[in-house]
Amino acid sequence: MTYLIDASSLMQSQRVRYPLQNFPGVWDFLHELHKKDKLFSIDKVKDEINDGDEHDELKKWVNNPKLNKFFTSANFVNLQDNIRIIENGLASKNYDPSAIFDFLKGTDCYLVAYAMRASATEKIDYIVITEEVASNSTMKIKIPDVCKIADTEYNSFIGLIKKENPKFVLHKSGIVG
Repeated sequence: MTYLIDASSLMQSQRVRYPLQNFPGVWDFLHELHKKDKLFSIDKVKDEINDGDEHDELKKWVNNPKLNKFFTSANFVNLQDNIRIIENGLASKNYDPSAIFDFLKGTDCYLVAYAMRASATEKIDYIVITEEVASNSTMKIKIPDVCKIADTEYNSFIGLIKKENPKFVLHKSGIVG
């Protein structure tokens, strides 16, 4: 399996669930997945993170030279056909035109379009990793809504951990085998 991770997964993991200073093993695990060509993201995700708080540990992590190939280029020219498919799919589901416009100009659109293009041209079926959940509103579009339209698998950060099944061990106390 190959994963394409969204900014929300990285940001929530760092800021809420697995802060780098307390859970370095989680972040080393992500790096190991990347070294095995199993985890990537796009440059627009890195840009979104870099636009955040200057003192954020995640910002330092995404700019680590060891991750220089983690963020691949997702430019409009290469993805415009996939973006058009997303746009038409959203319009057919009767989403509000302003919601479609907002989604199409954002990082999330490029992430799903990149996954679609890789599936068609490189025969890589990415699983998009996001903390977003499907919306029941025609006014707000989330990654899972678009993944369903694009026939692209998605999962959460904890779902990725469960699928890959790493072991994060501090020490054995005898309570858990």
